Amino acid sequence: MKKRQEVRQTRLIQLIKEQFNDRQVLLAERIGVAPALISGYITGSKNMGEKMRDKIETACGLHTGWLDLSIDQVDTGNKVETGSKSPQQVPQYQISASNIDDLARQLGRQLKGKAAFEFISKLAEEIRKSS
Repeated sequence: MKKRQEVRQTRLIQLIKEQFNDRQVLLAERIGVAPALISGYITGSKNMGEKMRDKIETACGLHTGWLDLSIDQVDTGNKVETGSKSPQQVPQYQISASNIDDLARQLGRQLKGKAAFEFISKLAEEIRKSS
C-alpha cells in the first residue's frame, strides 16, 4: 500500500492533467501559492499537509479526501470502490438555499476572481437542478 504522500502526489498529478491541462501554474494561481510549491509536492521534495489538501480540494470542487484516494480506488458517485468487494461511504453534504450565501462567502475567501465566480455559478446550477 502506498504512503499517504505518494497517493497525494499521484492524485495531484492526475488533477493537474484533468482540470488544468497539465499546467501546474494554473493550479498554483487558483489556490494562491507559488508554482514552486506545487512542483515540490509533485516531485516529493515537499509534503502536503491537511490544510493544503483541503484548500486544493475545495478550490477544485472535489469532495473531502479526494487527494487521499489511491488510484485503484474509483470514484463512483457517493461510493468509493476499493479493491475489496464492499465500498466505503464518502460523506455527502446538504446545501440549502438558506446557507448558500454563507457558502459563497467561504468559497470567496478560498478562490480568487474568475475561478470563484465560475465555481459558484456551477454550484448554483447544480443546486437548481436538484431542487
